[in-house]
Amino acid sequence: MSKPYAKFTTSDPDCFRRTGPSCPPLPPIPPTIHTPDGTPLYETLTQSLLHSILRNDDLPLLHLYAANPSTRIFSQEYEVCYKSSVYIAARYSTFEVIRALAEIYMRDDRMTESLGNYCEEMVVSLMNVACTRRDRGMVEWLLEKGGTCPIILLGRPATAA
Repeated sequence: MSKPYAKFTTSDPDCFRRTGPSCPPLPPIPPTIHTPDGTPLYETLTQSLLHSILRNDDLPLLHLYAANPSTRIFSQEYEVCYKSSVYIAARYSTFEVIRALAEIYMRDDRMTESLGNYCEEMVVSLMNVACTRRDRGMVEWLLEKGGTCPIILLGRPATAA
């Protein structure tokens, strides 16, 4: 078990709600995913496991997480944009992880808007990220995807009022 995920190896169902004498114990929560070595990992209400996977550029675990039908990588319900997976990835992840995240988004039937619009709502511009990092491969990939999709993947940064 790698160190960045050690805090996600146990499930504490009582941390998700108030407990007391009138509250019966909750049934055990199944693991969100298992690492390749079989270690169970549990998600938190704030998606800390997902954020840790993104910050550690862990593509195999990202794909396992995305394959679990009970997980949501993308949500419209973030209280603040900096908690979104796209924002976390744009800030901390490599191009490979950002590309995988974009591909996962495009395959997710639950997402009804373009990735560009979603990024805009989350105050993320993938093109700005690519240019700031001077990542030619990422710029070319974004241009290629934007050219084939009228929905374009770039997003726009938020404008100041």
